[in-house]
Amino acid sequence: MFDREIDAKVKAWIEENRQEIIDLWLELARIPSVVSEPEEGAPYGKDAKRALDYCADMFAKYGFPTRIGEDTYALSTYGEGSRSIGLFGHADVVPGGDGWIHTAPFEPVIIEDTMIGRGVSDDKSGIMLALGVLRMFKELSLPLKSKLISVVGSAEEVGSPDMAAFVKNEPLPDFSVTPDAGFPCAVGEKGIYRFYVSPEKPFECIKSFFGGDAINVVVDKTVIELDKLDGLVSELQIKLKNRTDITLTESTDSVTLTARGISAHVSAPQNGVNSNKLIAELLKGVHALSDSDREGFAAMDKLLSDHTGEIFGINFSDPTFGALTIGNGTGKMAGGNIELGFNVRYGVGETGEWLEKQTEKAFASFGWPVVRSDNRPAFVLDGSCTLPLDLAALYNEMTGKNSKPYTMGGKTYATPLNLAGDCTQAIGIGTCIGTPASDGKAGLEMPKGHGGAHAPDEKIWIPGFFDAMRLLVQYVLTIDEYLNR
Repeated sequence: MFDREIDAKVKAWIEENRQEIIDLWLELARIPSVVSEPEEGAPYGKDAKRALDYCADMFAKYGFPTRIGEDTYALSTYGEGSRSIGLFGHADVVPGGDGWIHTAPFEPVIIEDTMIGRGVSDDKSGIMLALGVLRMFKELSLPLKSKLISVVGSAEEVGSPDMAAFVKNEPLPDFSVTPDAGFPCAVGEKGIYRFYVSPEKPFECIKSFFGGDAINVVVDKTVIELDKLDGLVSELQIKLKNRTDITLTESTDSVTLTARGISAHVSAPQNGVNSNKLIAELLKGVHALSDSDREGFAAMDKLLSDHTGEIFGINFSDPTFGALTIGNGTGKMAGGNIELGFNVRYGVGETGEWLEKQTEKAFASFGWPVVRSDNRPAFVLDGSCTLPLDLAALYNEMTGKNSKPYTMGGKTYATPLNLAGDCTQAIGIGTCIGTPASDGKAGLEMPKGHGGAHAPDEKIWIPGFFDAMRLLVQYVLTIDEYLNR
């Protein structure tokens, strides 16, 4: 049951500390913590490590015992109980990308109670939630029998290798929450199969190609430079007449095309427009190119045309997660050839091994064999755990909704924690409750393709964030009671 007396104390604390939290949050969001090449003492790059150090210093500043493990995760604690509750967030972010309207990616701003900047939601908001909750339990002396453990990671967006170090070195919490999903709570996450393909026949006309640098984001900008073949410019000018999604520039010996799509999380590729596909769709019909290159672009267009996996023979659905999805997130030149990266989100109806074999067979049949891959299976929380229903009841009591625990296509730290062994369980939750304001708006409205976690103008509604903080206190109280029965 929602504890109104404690919530009154929490609301008063938030009102008093609101601006301080926002200021710390903005400073963290200014760190361009995209995973990059490893350096000494920074296995995921200097900026990812800088954000990790900032978080460790932030928790330590408020008196929480804090340490950094293997330069990959920061661990802070409060309480002395024999049972433990983990709060997991990540300080790394996807690349900033292009097409921002309201600010530059790492220059966060606040407009209409909405914070905008890369990572302000995914997942630096989760870190700030954890800090606020630990501070409130300590400063308000809220009742707690368990130990609270805050863990900040630094490589979630590239497959969570940081959690391998955590699992190896640390006792796993008895129950963990990852504020990196939605409300009321996510009790299962699809598997992710990531693979990269290149054409058997290299393209003849391509001088350079770049279309996407984050495999979990639908590509929204592609730049391709082509040899300036006879008749190419005039043919392209005719095909691009009245089009605004692809622009052409030319130099003495080359032609450059820039395509603009619409960004989306790759777990829902149907919500975006892939700019790599726009390029392939255009060039497959350009007669100034060689027959071989037209065939290559036709195959590329086909590979990028199906979000369901039907043409590859992998279009299955299961009752827990629903339909599989496949999306393209990266494209670049590698060894003088195009390399495309794909991201498959799949459920529990088929094995990852079967999926890999079928995908390799299908892509090879198109003349684009798989050159490398990795795979992380799906998980579903053990149905004997009743906590998700209790947490959903709290959410519904607070919001007046009738929501239920759900499964999702995204991945959080809940997956590696649940797959680490039977001794722990983990769920995903949100970092913002989108309760509409009196005018029906929950923060600054954005055009399609903007505002999402991996999109330009990534945003979060600040009042909803603080409502999520209030709710997380109630979640922790309920988990604590559950663990200590």
